[in-house]
Order: sequence, then C-alpha cells, then structure tokens
Amino acid sequence: MNTEHDNTLLSILGKITDSLLLCLLYLLSCLPIITIGAATTALYYTTHKVLRCDRSYLWKEYKRAWKENFKQATICWLIFAGIGALLGFDIYVMYGIFRAGSPYGSAYVFFAVLLMAEILWMVYTFAYIARFQNSTKEVLRNSAIMTVIHIPKSLALLAVLGVGAFLVWLIPPLFLIIPVLCAWFAEVILESVFVNYIKEEDREDGKEDFS
Repeated sequence: MNTEHDNTLLSILGKITDSLLLCLLYLLSCLPIITIGAATTALYYTTHKVLRCDRSYLWKEYKRAWKENFKQATICWLIFAGIGALLGFDIYVMYGIFRAGSPYGSAYVFFAVLLMAEILWMVYTFAYIARFQNSTKEVLRNSAIMTVIHIPKSLALLAVLGVGAFLVWLIPPLFLIIPVLCAWFAEVILESVFVNYIKEEDREDGKEDFS
C-alpha cells in the first residue's frame, strides 16, 4: 500500500518537474521572437506526447518537434504577427478617437474581437501543425474552419488563455509555469476537436494525415 502511494507521489513529482522544464525550454525558445511559432508547436506536441500520453522523453520530443516544424510554424507565425500588429494598431487608433469623443472610435471593439479571433486561429494552427501533416495553405485553412465550427471549444480555449493572461498580470512570476498549464488545458480541448479528423486506424501520438 505504501509502495503504491510512493509511486503515485513520484509520478506527480515527475509531472511537475517535467512541466517546469518544458516551460523553461519554451520560454528560452521564444527569446528570438521569430521562433515563437516553432516553440509553441513544440510545446503543444511535447505536452501531448510526453506529459499527457507518457511516451518518450521531454527533451527528445521537444527537439524533434522544433526541428520538424520550424519552417512551417515560422511562416505561420510571421503571418499572424503581421495581422496582429495591424489589428493592434487599429485598436490603438480607434480607441484614441473614442477617447476623444467620436462615436466612430467605438470601432475599436470590433477590431478587438477580430484580434481575439486571430489569437484563437493562431493557437489552433500551431496545435494543428504539431498533430497533422499538411501544406501551409491547408494548415491555415483547416485550422480557421475548426476555429469557427467548434465555437464552444474555441470559447473554452479563449477562457483558458484569458485566465492564464490574467494570472500572469496579477502575479508576474507565474509566467514561469503558466504557458505549460495553459498547454495542458488547451491540449484537452483541442484533442477533443482533432479526434474528429483522425482516421481510426491512424490514431497514434505522432503526426497524422488530415482526413
């Protein structure tokens, strides 16, 4: 009985340690900024395969996902960064007009909604790259479709990201663990979406052909 209890405790401690190490890897990988897409893809893949499915080793799978998806994830990241910068600028300008008393400035709300939708599309995209093999055009198209047709799951994902961002704003040191915690919850939500698109005979932990 004590042995079973000890094994459970060791397993929990192992998960915590792996989560902290994965978050450190992710944050370091994001430092060049241009690599955020590849880092996020590797974060999702490693969370799914190592932390959730208990397969292989953390560093090995993170490195593998980083190398295999770097080009595609970086291209997508640059596209999203450009769109996000444009929407952010629109929000800034429209909010300034709104503060000045013009009713036209209320359009900042519209651009803010578009920015949130883009963030969701981006998260779906990087997770999609981690789990499926497809061309960049198809990746962007399919992930956009998933974002729209799975609205309840998308809203749940938005809530996870919102809570994570709020906690980091409230307690800044939490940024050392929040990315992985968000990845844990996001993985549960996104895998419940992805399972609908994976052929029964091909349901493995690696990348799948989109069906």
